[in-house]
Amino acid sequence: MRSLKLKKFSLVLASSSPRRKKLLSGLRVPFKISSTPVPEKRKRGESPFRLVRRLALQKARVAAGRFRSGPSLVIGADTVVVLKGRIFGKPRSPRHAAEMLMKLSGKTHRVYTGVAVVNSMTSESLSAVDVSRVEFRRITLREAVRIGKKHPDKSGSYACQDERDNLVRRIKGDWQTVVGLPIRTVKRLLTRMEARS
Repeated sequence: MRSLKLKKFSLVLASSSPRRKKLLSGLRVPFKISSTPVPEKRKRGESPFRLVRRLALQKARVAAGRFRSGPSLVIGADTVVVLKGRIFGKPRSPRHAAEMLMKLSGKTHRVYTGVAVVNSMTSESLSAVDVSRVEFRRITLREAVRIGKKHPDKSGSYACQDERDNLVRRIKGDWQTVVGLPIRTVKRLLTRMEARS
């Protein structure tokens, strides 16, 4: 993917996730990190699509409030795992993580990642949601316990990029959506936002 050039703005990532930081570095644009603790609570009846989009926007808007002194584009993101309509967020405990993984074992689930870009000066925003399908191999309870302990901060309690876990049989869609930051979508939103200014 070609690097991105921003002429009018500095770039901010509203996340402390090392995975998102590494993916965004691929654009070869300097950026700052501004972690934004936003309650990741689902509203009653809220679809996974609306949930990740809303949370991505909230994270980007909170961080944008810290960069009013100069023009910045702030990126927010949120990811959830969904199996048969049930949302799997971050586990509450190692035991909960193992339970999640056993439910995902041998099945195909969807991963939704919402991405938002907010102009820190005007509060204008753009957002999108990417969805990928992930097929898991069958795992044992022992494996689920071991893997769950490794990933207490990840939706669904796993990291598809961790080849040592060998959980994922195949991904249909963008693998970066599963990791938590689809860079093609980020680049498209950033380009559109700069063109508006």
